[in-house]
Amino acid sequence: MNRIWKFLSLLLLLAGTMACSREGMEVGAQAATVTYTVSDTCWTYLSLETGRVVGTALLGDEQAEAEWRQRTDWDIALCGDLLRTNSGTSGNGGGGCLVLDEAFENVLTAPEDGYLLDTENGEIW
Repeated sequence: MNRIWKFLSLLLLLAGTMACSREGMEVGAQAATVTYTVSDTCWTYLSLETGRVVGTALLGDEQAEAEWRQRTDWDIALCGDLLRTNSGTSGNGGGGCLVLDEAFENVLTAPEDGYLLDTENGEIW
């Protein structure tokens, strides 16, 4: 679970930095810290573009999950220690994730390949 939180923090920090640069701030400016509460019984869908919760769905609600698969306004979803990206069997978006073996501050550009897509059961891990 610690690995998921580190990954989420990295994604949120990256999204916050990109949002700051769009508003005319210098790229690399300090991004605001965002805190979310994640349930063990409910998927929380997040947009990295806006830094906000887009919505939720009860774990195991097949109809709600089918509806979320069609949407492209979310990037990642969390439920306890489970993680989904809007990719593969979890969504129609062009998402995915990549675990890097280097510190965030050393990553200057996003890698072009090697991203993992969600699997048949809808989770990466």
